[in-house]
Amino acid sequence: MVHNSDEDMKREGMTISIVTFDNNSNKCLWAGARNPTCIFRKEKNIIENLQPDNTSIAMHLKMKEFTTHSINIDKGDVIYMYSDGITDQFGGPQGKKFSSNQFKELLKNISSKPLSEQKESIEKALDNWRNPNNGDSYEQIDDITVLGIQV
Repeated sequence: MVHNSDEDMKREGMTISIVTFDNNSNKCLWAGARNPTCIFRKEKNIIENLQPDNTSIAMHLKMKEFTTHSINIDKGDVIYMYSDGITDQFGGPQGKKFSSNQFKELLKNISSKPLSEQKESIEKALDNWRNPNNGDSYEQIDDITVLGIQV
């Protein structure tokens, strides 16, 4: 790809989250490039938000290293990594975005279910969002990826 200006370089890039697990220490290492991650803490029944670095993986004039977070995990916790396609999806009665707050609330409500049921709940919520009862229908505008990993 040929870049005509510094602005072109700033717009290009990939958002991503990456995680590794160490079962011996009950820790995981996580890094995010403009892509947040959530952890459902089973013992506390809460959703914990992990904030990514505010830069994408791209060609930048000045590139800094991404932050690696070391996180304690417990049996039963669920780590959710997702693309922005789910939170950017238009729908609902007023044609607005699904939003990260709405998605996190959905996760909080379904996170105690088995992962297979969570998948169905997310698909149903998105379908209802894209096809509200007011007769409107919104096409999927981006890739939608949700990965739930139960420890």
